[in-house]
Order: sequence, then structure tokens, then C-alpha cells
Amino acid sequence: MKVLRKLAIPQIIIVICLGLISFIVINSSFADMRKHYVNDVIENRLQMINKEIEVGSRKAVSEASVFVRLPAVMEAYDIALSGDIDDPYSPQSQKAREFLRRELAPMLDSHSEITGYKLQLHFHLPNGLSLARLWREKQTMIDGKWVDISDDISSFRPTVMDVNRTGKIVMGLEPGSGGFAIRGVVPVTTPEGRQIGSAEVLQEFNPILETVNDTGKFFISLYANKEHLDFSIELRDREKYPAKGDFIRVVEAKDSSVEALITAELLKKGREGFFAADHASMTVAAFPLNDYRGRQTGVMVCAMNTQAVSRLANTATLILAIMITGMVIAPLFVLLLRLRRLV
Repeated sequence: MKVLRKLAIPQIIIVICLGLISFIVINSSFADMRKHYVNDVIENRLQMINKEIEVGSRKAVSEASVFVRLPAVMEAYDIALSGDIDDPYSPQSQKAREFLRRELAPMLDSHSEITGYKLQLHFHLPNGLSLARLWREKQTMIDGKWVDISDDISSFRPTVMDVNRTGKIVMGLEPGSGGFAIRGVVPVTTPEGRQIGSAEVLQEFNPILETVNDTGKFFISLYANKEHLDFSIELRDREKYPAKGDFIRVVEAKDSSVEALITAELLKKGREGFFAADHASMTVAAFPLNDYRGRQTGVMVCAMNTQAVSRLANTATLILAIMITGMVIAPLFVLLLRLRRLV
């Protein structure tokens, strides 16, 4: 029996060490696999969002292009340009607005009936003033009241200014007073080729983010560079749109615990490139959001609940470690039985 003990004890120690080593190695491998899987899922969601931006931009350009050569649009611009377009209260601009609303109403109503959503069609004057937002009854809000004037958008709508300056189509993401929007802006030109303004169709960006949300599993939060939204801070609810470092939250993740993990440092790193941070049951990744010119204009944050993935990985690790240990114990047990009979 002493001989058996001398043989068995070292073997048992070896088995225990082998089991621990197997568990550590397998656990490390599964941790790497989990990290790659989570990052792949997050990057896949990012690709989905970028694809939606591209598709939405092309659709906006296509829809805006339908209107730019219509006789009614040409006539409305003739009316507006016959007055002082630098005067926000120009009666000729107001007359052009009313003409556009009346003449294009059948087309816009048909579009709404067929597609189920209201086309956000916007015409601009060549000097950067708005001519007509045709999805509203009034142009813009001033001192809490909706008024029908040609408000100046030149200071915060570079898409419009770029098209009016270059005469080329612009499409993509742009921050504005209402947050981010996907825009397609096309020049309005006469049959002779003279540019007289621009037209755009815009699509809200937030609903696209909702398409990649997965309640309880995947969360999206969006922060804009503070300098890009400074002009509209006073228009916003500071509690709903708080500042965090150099950023303003535009879209809130639908989980307070996720927002608590989003720090100014995370956003700063996300501004420079893809950055992910692992927490107990959540992986939070931040990456830059670029506007139509490719300029970094915000940071998108994706958070994924990894509790289920971690639980699965831990269970698989334990099962594999037990299996490997069992594969060693079984022949060792047979060997010890054989030695006992021989002794």
C-alpha cells in the first residue's frame, strides 16, 4: 500500500495541476474568442449604420432631384429672385413660399399616402437663406413662435453653402439645430444652366439608430462634438441633452447603467478611432462619426450586454477542463488498479 500511495499521490497532484492549467488556458482562449465575437458584433452594427447613411443619402438626392426642374419650382424662384433675397421678410419670398406650397401639395400628399411618411423637402436661396420648408406650415421658430420668414441657415448648414458655391450635389450626414440628419442637397438650375438656389431632402438619423437597438442586449448612444452644436445649446433641454467633456449627448442609451459607463475619456478615445472597454457584464465601444465631408463630427457609442456570452464561455471552459482532466484520470485509475493487483 505504501508503494501505491507513493505512486498515487504524485499522480493526483499532476492531475490537479493539469486540470488547473487546462482551465486557465481554455478560459484565456475563450476570453479572446469572446472579445473578438463582441467586437465583431459591434463593428457589424457600425457597418449597418454606415450602410443606412449611404442608402439614405442616395435616396434623399434622388427624391430632391425630382423637384428641381419642375415648372412650378422655376416659377417660384423667379418670384423670389425678383425681390430682395437678403431681406428675411421679403414679400416676394413669402409669395414664392405660398406658391410652392400650393403647387407642390398634390405631389407631396401623394408621396405621404404611398410611402407613409412626410417628405422633408427644403428649398434654399443662393445667399444661404431658407426659401421654404415644405413639411411645415411655417418656416422657423423665433422667440417661441413659428413665423414665415427666410431665416439665415448659412452659419450652420455647410451642405447648403457648398452646393450653392460649387453647383455640385452633396449628400451624407450633417449636424444641425435638431441634431444629426442625413441630407441630399442638389443645385436648382434654369434650363440654360444658371444656378438659382438649391433643394434638399432630409431624413432623420435617430430612427436609423433605433433599427440596431436590441432591448436588453444592445444599446446605442450618440454624442456630438460640442463645437458643432454650440449654436443650438440654448434651444435644448440641458438635462435631456447634457454636456460630457467636449461632447453633447444627442441620443441617450436606453439604460442608465450604460450611460454611467460612458465617460469623457471614453468619448475622447472614440473620437480618434475604435476603442472598446470591457466591464463586468458589458462591453462599451466608441468610434468616430464623420459628416458628409469625412470630418469627425461626433462619437457613437455601442454597448453590448455580454452576460449571456460570458456565462456560455465559462460553462464551456469548465466542461472542457473537466473532460480533459477526466481523460487523464481514467487511464491513471486503471493503471493504479493494475499496479495494486500486481503488488
